[in-house]
Amino acid sequence: DIRFLPSYSGATPTCDAAKRTLAISAVVDFGGDPAEVGAEVTPESVVCIIEAMKVMNEIKAEVRGVITQNVDGLHQAAGSRRVVELHGSLGRVRCLDCDERLTRDRFQDRLQARNAAWVATLPRRVGAGRVEWAPDGDAELPDTGLDGFRVPACPACDGMLKPDVVLFGESVPRATVDEAWRLFEEADALLVVGSSLAVYSGRRFTCRAEKE
Repeated sequence: DIRFLPSYSGATPTCDAAKRTLAISAVVDFGGDPAEVGAEVTPESVVCIIEAMKVMNEIKAEVRGVITQNVDGLHQAAGSRRVVELHGSLGRVRCLDCDERLTRDRFQDRLQARNAAWVATLPRRVGAGRVEWAPDGDAELPDTGLDGFRVPACPACDGMLKPDVVLFGESVPRATVDEAWRLFEEADALLVVGSSLAVYSGRRFTCRAEKE
């Protein structure tokens, strides 16, 4: 027996009791300065997590793990131990040549140390107040603002580093997909929370659940 729960947006969740699948859409309004969301919002305050816990309690289910398209690490911060990150994590940096991985914090230390002078002179070169921060923490700088900026190379092979995330046009690594399918096979039910399922990397699991 699964009780229908209204989503944060007021829409009715979709449920197929025979196939034991449930989908809930959740919209979260954090309020305040969107550039500060990452620093101010705790995982416990995210509405979709609360909605999911209500549903799991209703069906007396045990959570085997989480398959997520998020790259922010909030699931781990909220206490989830088994998390498959389909699109990687912004908390890591990966070498494109040797596949070496290091934490984003470690890379940030190297980045700041190598560009101390650049950081000190940036406000003067781009003009005070001219740097606008996007909600995801990005900032758009004029071309002159990048003069003298140096990106550290891989400490293992001197190769090129990138955030350990799947960018548009890239494919989810095979090992990650296999790990997600293993978790899927262990489960009796699939709970979808806070996703439009517009991207196939996540939608594939609901497609298979529907067929089975």
